Amino acid sequence: MLAAVLAAIPFLSGVTAVEHLTLPSGPAPLVSVVTTAGSIRVESGGAGVEVVATKKASTATALAALKVVVVRGAGRIAIRASYANGCAVHCDGGISFDVRVPAGASLDLATQTGNIAATGLSGDARLSTTVGTLDARYSSVTGVRRIEMREEIGRVTLALPSSAQLGRVRASTMVGRVNSDWPLEPANALVVGSTADRAFTPGGVDVRLQSTVGAVYLLKRP
Repeated sequence: MLAAVLAAIPFLSGVTAVEHLTLPSGPAPLVSVVTTAGSIRVESGGAGVEVVATKKASTATALAALKVVVVRGAGRIAIRASYANGCAVHCDGGISFDVRVPAGASLDLATQTGNIAATGLSGDARLSTTVGTLDARYSSVTGVRRIEMREEIGRVTLALPSSAQLGRVRASTMVGRVNSDWPLEPANALVVGSTADRAFTPGGVDVRLQSTVGAVYLLKRP
């Protein structure tokens, strides 16, 4: 059952509203979160899916046009920010999400302007942003098949347990360096960029990390 509480308060020259959603789910659901202007933060370990959506706009009218849309399907919960006129020309405001998901949940997270950070993960994940940083930290990769992180401008960081069994790892940036705690041996084929492509263990987790302008980090956690 979905419960929402909405409260508007002054925010600098505009207004802010906070909406709370509680979404029961089965074990290890696929959770999709999409916004245009705003950040996304996800933490694993909840019983269901809990969402805090923070809306910000310049006026109360613009704030009222910002909506949170939830679509549920078999094993899937999709959470989406809805903007007036589709935010096609100008976004008067934005929506950021703080989400808590069950352990083992798979994630599909996307924003155009904002950072994405996810911690305690143990499921497949796809993260993307146009301008911002991507940071994903795993507690376990057992049963994880694929991790994909793509952005245009900003840093990409993926931290995995040191015991993680990697499959194929592809990492690249056009402006920046690929940095890895695993033996990737990046090739600096581009003048100011770096790329790496290596197959490790058959059946291991496949990793794809890509930045256009920014460094890429593949780290080992203790």
